[in-house]
Amino acid sequence: MVSIGVPLYNAEKHVANIRRLWNQSYPNIEVIISDNGSTDRTALLARKALRNKKNATFRSYPTNRGLSWNFNRTFRMARGKYFMWASLDDRRAPNYIEKCVEVMESSPAVVLAVPTVHVAIENCPGLLYTVDVQEASRARSLSERLSYALGGFPAVGLYGLFRAKALARTRLMSPFPGGDLLLIPEIALLGEIRHVAGTTLTYFGRKNWNSPKQDYQAFTGKKDRPPCFPGIRIWREHIFRIGTTRFSKMEKSRLLLVTVVHLQKALLFRFAKRIAQVLPGKKARVRLLERLYPIGFKNPGLQIQNLRMFRKRVIHPVMGALPS
Repeated sequence: MVSIGVPLYNAEKHVANIRRLWNQSYPNIEVIISDNGSTDRTALLARKALRNKKNATFRSYPTNRGLSWNFNRTFRMARGKYFMWASLDDRRAPNYIEKCVEVMESSPAVVLAVPTVHVAIENCPGLLYTVDVQEASRARSLSERLSYALGGFPAVGLYGLFRAKALARTRLMSPFPGGDLLLIPEIALLGEIRHVAGTTLTYFGRKNWNSPKQDYQAFTGKKDRPPCFPGIRIWREHIFRIGTTRFSKMEKSRLLLVTVVHLQKALLFRFAKRIAQVLPGKKARVRLLERLYPIGFKNPGLQIQNLRMFRKRVIHPVMGALPS
């Protein structure tokens, strides 16, 4: 019923956590492990962890083709009615899959079910923030749902439970930075995104952000220099995916208008951020950038648990601010 895709690359310190995937209260699962050309002991340890495990598939590839390819590969190998990706350093409540399946089974219109997500930083005590997608459940139209997916959808929602038939109709993840976030607006065009009550996912983020070069190499598996203006490619792809849908010309026009409005907001926000970054006075500059952040990254389901760490780990890197 539920396929779990686990894309791996140089993850030997987390491979032992594979066995936790079978600790769920929902028993009808299959686990698909795909090792993407790891250079450490990931493949060896994964094979050991899967010994005597039923409904488990392991594939290892000789070269690194990028995380987008590996994520997509695990889905294409799946057989379940529902599908989810899993990162081995994350933690799921024992009833995580059970509760998500209940929501999916309650309505065929639901294509993605996401519980409340607790976000922590590796090797740091406490939570950074919690976030949910309850706002998506309140969307009254297709345009409102797309608008939420383009603006307020939390990236960690990617680890929710998808309806496999709907996911198969998308172009999945594109092989460039931000290619994972392209998937959510596209899935929002195919059905409802629903919040799941009564269970949680704890997501562990890295202590430091990747550089643009590191992101490009991670998504593509290549060591080339990342192209200039990657944001242009992302918005062009958003528009392309809307254009290839089967909606009427009128509906497509509405959806394209929503996308263009978000693009304009993104450009204005980027311009305002650049202006703020060059203002004199470090403290005043940092204070202004901190106030600008919620304008560009508004999410009604976000509750910050550690403001000091949130500023250091999220706001300052995203806004290009130096800590005061």
